[in-house]
Amino acid sequence: MSNLTSMATMLALTAIPNIELPAYGEILELWAVDPSRNISRTWRICKRRDLFGWTVVEWGWGRIGSRGQSRTVVFEQPEKAVALVRRLLLRRANAERRIGVAYRRCD
Repeated sequence: MSNLTSMATMLALTAIPNIELPAYGEILELWAVDPSRNISRTWRICKRRDLFGWTVVEWGWGRIGSRGQSRTVVFEQPEKAVALVRRLLLRRANAERRIGVAYRRCD
C-alpha cells in the first residue's frame, strides 16, 4: 500500500468517531440509523487467529435485529488481513456519501 493510499485511508477513518483497527479477538460493531428514512443497518468485524496461526477476518452486515449476512476470509500473512480490515473500514467511512447516513460505533 502506498503512503498516499495509507494517508487517505487514515483520513477517511477519522470520519467515524473513535474508530481504530480492532485488536485480535475484538468485535467492532457499527450502526447506521435514520428513522425518518427507515435506515437501520449494522456492520461488525472481528480479526482473530485460528489454531494453525492463520489470521481470520470475519465481518457481517444487515438490518439491526435481523440475522443478516456474513463473510469469512483466512490469511497466512497478517499484513494482508490488516489491509482487508482497513479497506472495509474505509468503505464504512464513506457510507454517509453513499447512503446518506454515517456509521457510528455501537458500544
